[in-house]
Amino acid sequence: MAVITIARQIGSLGNEIGADVAQHLNYTLVDQFKLQEAAEAYGMLKSELEEVHEKRPTLVTRYLTMRHKAYLDMIQTIIYNFAKQDNVVLLGRAAALLLSDVPSALHVNIFAPFDRRVEAVMALEGVTRPIAESVVRESDQDRAGYMRYLFDRDWMDPMLYDVLINTSFITREHARELIAEAAYAKELVEAHDQAQEILSNHILVRQAEEALLKAKQVNPRHISVSVMPFGVIKLTGIVNSEKEKLAAEEVVRLVPGVRDVENDLYVTIAPIDHLDFV
Repeated sequence: MAVITIARQIGSLGNEIGADVAQHLNYTLVDQFKLQEAAEAYGMLKSELEEVHEKRPTLVTRYLTMRHKAYLDMIQTIIYNFAKQDNVVLLGRAAALLLSDVPSALHVNIFAPFDRRVEAVMALEGVTRPIAESVVRESDQDRAGYMRYLFDRDWMDPMLYDVLINTSFITREHARELIAEAAYAKELVEAHDQAQEILSNHILVRQAEEALLKAKQVNPRHISVSVMPFGVIKLTGIVNSEKEKLAAEEVVRLVPGVRDVENDLYVTIAPIDHLDFV
C-alpha cells in the first residue's frame, strides 16, 4: 500500500501516465476532476477551486483576503484525507512537498524537453507553434510560482522526488512499469503505520486552522497551529486580548480529535489591525 504523487510538466504525458499507473495498480486517481468532486462535497464551488489552481495568486488575493488561504487549506486537507486512504495517485497540487514527511509516499516527477512538449500541445489542442509555446511557458511559470508561493521551493529540484522520468527517452508504458514497481518497495510498505499517524496529525492541524478561520471572535492571521503527541494542539502567535486568547483555545478544543490545547498565544500591547476578510 502506497501513496504516489506525480508532478508533471504540461505536454510530458504526466496525466496519462498517472492514469495508467492508477489503473494498473487499481489505485484511486486523484486528478483535477476527482479533486473538484471532493471539494464540492466540502461545499466549495468550482469557481473557488479555480481560484487556487496550480499558479501563484495575485498580490490582491494574497494580501487583502483570508479567503484564498481558506481555499488552499481546504484543498490540502482533501489531499491529506485522500493520502490517508492509501492506494492513491495524486496528480500535481504540490503533493510531493505537502507529503514530504510521509514515509509511505513515492514522489515522481515526469518531464520532457520544451520542444517536445510544444509539439505535444500542438497535436493535442490543434494550435499553432507560437500559441503552443506560449501555453507551455505560461504553464511552467504558473506551476513554479505556485510551489514558490506555498513552500518557497523550486518544483523541478530533483531532490524532491524519488523517481525522475524524462518522456523523451522513456515510453509511456515503460514509465507506468517503473512507477508501479517502485510503489511495491519494502520501505514504503513498512512505513504504513508511521505514515498514518503523520497524516492524522496533519489533518488535525488543518481542522483546527479551519475552525479558527470560521470563528468570528478570533483573528487567525497571526496564530500558528501545531500538533504535539497524544492529540495535543499547540497555539502560538499573537492576539489582541485575553478574551481572544481564550476564545481561540475554546474553538480548538471543540475540534474532534483534539484531546488538549497548549495555549502559548501572546497578548500584545499594541493592537493588531483587524482587516475585514470576506
